[in-house]
Parts: sequence; structure tokens; C-alpha cells
Amino acid sequence: MQSFLGWQCGNQPALKRIRIEKLMLALSIGGPLKYARPNAVISKAWRGITRCLVGCLLLLESQFIQADHQPAFAFINPGLADESFWQDVDLFMTEVARQYELPLQILHANRDHVKMIHLAEQLASQAHKPEYLLLVNEKGVAGKMLEALTGSGIRVMMLLNDLSPEEKRQLLLSDYWKTHWLGSLIPDNYFIGFETAQALALRGKQTFPGVAALSVALISGDKVTQASVERESGAINFLSSDPAIKITQTVYGQWQESRAEEQMSILLQRYPDLKLVWTANDHMAFGAMRAARARGKTPGKDILFATHNTSEKVLQALADDEVGVLGGGAFSSRRLGVGDVI
Repeated sequence: MQSFLGWQCGNQPALKRIRIEKLMLALSIGGPLKYARPNAVISKAWRGITRCLVGCLLLLESQFIQADHQPAFAFINPGLADESFWQDVDLFMTEVARQYELPLQILHANRDHVKMIHLAEQLASQAHKPEYLLLVNEKGVAGKMLEALTGSGIRVMMLLNDLSPEEKRQLLLSDYWKTHWLGSLIPDNYFIGFETAQALALRGKQTFPGVAALSVALISGDKVTQASVERESGAINFLSSDPAIKITQTVYGQWQESRAEEQMSILLQRYPDLKLVWTANDHMAFGAMRAARARGKTPGKDILFATHNTSEKVLQALADDEVGVLGGGAFSSRRLGVGDVI
């Protein structure tokens, strides 16, 4: 089983995106990932992340010493409160806020991009506004959220899914956003997609040595969100370069378990010899694995799965060898975001 962590960090006013870590963790463990015994590779990886965290938290502390109050934060979470990835994000941010006694307001859009815009309008118009707002450019609606926030006095930082270069250029033509835009903190989704696809292909060759061309299907998130587009691009770029791999089809599960289950059922009807499945998140992997079982296929044996995120459930699936390749760690950028914003 393999796991990867990819990072990219954005610097505030200059909007420079600098690579903090490109980490590949090749793990062979008997239990869930979080219980893995430390080794040289894991320790080196976590030292890199820790250095970034410590640096951000030192910045956080220095600002508190200078300030006469503790700044209030808000976060518009595009997902559901009980959704594995976005729940992890909430818990991680809440714990940081608790440790530093920061007022934190979390609003959930429940995967509704129109509601994301309404939540931004709500924050901009309320009497007691947060000083800092963390946004995710899910479904490409950040531009409309920023438009609603213009003139509100709220400073904004973008996380996980960034604005396009042209959107940033247009944004910084505004005198207001020159002082209220704090930049971006973005995981390296292309890297994680490329590396998980590469690891999936390698494992497929080891598991099915007699198959001349391994057929693979991709269940991506959506066609707009940056994380989805870049993960998919990285995966396809590797898979299409490997002559031993045959890409059958890419479908879009909209990050949903039930939709991915339906799509996987159709994929198995079209491609009964399918050997490899790459999914952009763990929920879609769960749905795809359920569909595989329904057709008498055993995940990890008859079909190999690669996916992303680090929920309890997917870590257990990794430990049980149902998931062969796992990429994760992006939710931690929220903690880096708190340090960078202040």
C-alpha cells in the first residue's frame, strides 16, 4: 500500500506560490496509516510539514503580541458537516482556534455553489463581521463571492482551490483588494494525481503480471473545481504515457458516493476486464468498490483502487488492502492558512 502527501503554499501580497513539500511516502504497514511505526521516510516527510507549521504558528504568535485583541475568523466550507474530508477540515480548524482562543465561525454550503455566494453576502452584510475569511474556489464561484465581499472590510485568503491567473490579475486592479487579498495556500493536486496514478500502475503490473495492457477507469470529481481538474490532469498525463496501461473512460462522480456507485456499475458492464480504478476522493472510491462487490469483484484482488483523502474509513480500507494507493494531507492546509492569514 502507498500513501502520498503533496503541498504548495502561496505567499500573501506577492501571490507567489512556492513549493513547501513534494512528499512521497511509500509505506508497507500492517495497520492503519496513522498507527504506522516511524521510519526514516515518514520522519523526514513530517519534519518538512512541521517546519512549515511551526513557522506559520510563530507568525501567528508574533501578531497576537502586537495586537490588542484576537482577530475573528470565518470559513465558508463548501462541503457537508458530516462529509469525511470537509469534516476533517472543520475539526482541524476548530482545534487550532481552540488552542489560540480565536473566535471562529464555520458556515457550510452543503455542496451548493449558489449557497456559497449567499453565505459570502451574509457575512458581508452582518453587523459583526469577521476580520479574516477563508474561502475555497469550489465550482469556480470565488469570483462572485469576492464581488459580494468588496468593501466589507474583511480580509480574504483562498485555500485548496485557487483563482485563475487572469482572475487574480483582475482582482488586483482594485485598490480594495490590493490591501484585503492575502493570497492563496494550495495543495499540489497535479503532483498527487500523477503520483497516485503512477503507484496504481506499478501495483497493477505486480498484481496482474500476465496482462499485456491493464485497463483503467478514472472517476474524477467535476470539470470545474481546480483540485479535480489538476488531480485528473496529473493522473491522465502519467497513465497515457505508460504503454502498459489502457485508459478506458473518465467519468465525473461530483464527489458523491452514490453517483460513483452507479457509474462504476456501468463501467463494469462496458469494460468487464477492468483492472484499475483511480478516483479523486474517498467517497467515490467507496461507491465504486461497492459496485465492484455487487458484480462479484473483490477490491484489492480483482480490481485495484487508488484514491485521495485520509478519513478513518479509507485508512482502514488502506490497512485492509482494499485500497492499494492513497494520497492525502490536503486538509491540513487549513492550519497553515490560519498562520498565513494573521
